[in-house]
Amino acid sequence: MTDKKPLVLAIYASPRTGGNSGIALDKMLEGVATHDVEIEKLYPSKLRISPCIECNGCWETGRCVIDDDMSAVYPRLRAADYIILSAPIFFCALPAWTKALIDRTQANWVEKYVLNKTTAGKKRTKPGFYILVGVHKTARNFQGAGTTIKQFFETIDFHIEGKLEFAGPDAKAEILNYPEYIEQAYRAGIEFIANKGYPYS
Repeated sequence: MTDKKPLVLAIYASPRTGGNSGIALDKMLEGVATHDVEIEKLYPSKLRISPCIECNGCWETGRCVIDDDMSAVYPRLRAADYIILSAPIFFCALPAWTKALIDRTQANWVEKYVLNKTTAGKKRTKPGFYILVGVHKTARNFQGAGTTIKQFFETIDFHIEGKLEFAGPDAKAEILNYPEYIEQAYRAGIEFIANKGYPYS
């Protein structure tokens, strides 16, 4: 057993403050907070993160050679026991700030799959969850972003424990007109943390 509280890392992928995906994540975190956990919030659009420049600098050490705010993100990803990512859909994909963060985990991918420096395959992966909000009511509207998140989670030793895909809301805070979505997000927060077998390592 451990006295350390599980750390829930919440990634707010939208650059818009008070937007629909942010509101949904806030509500999910209300459910998460009914458990004895620590919550940390991460806002990629507020960070100075360069896109991956495909220089292959990480192939020797598994460490990215770019010196920017991503240097502080890597240890937060490793420290997290649970991860939640909530995003609006931009052209069937994720916002650029969050995609840049994800692309920079190429260093994690190299460390894990090329250099074999991590404990991949020797421990349980940790639970991840995502929320996507998009105006179009078609499954393929969410497919591209969902696939990207799945690969991201696998690279940093998480698996998709659950997801919510909310179609319809578009204008700022319009999700508040969908009380069923708000309730689903809150309930998901409660259920996501409950009985997941922490700790995972």
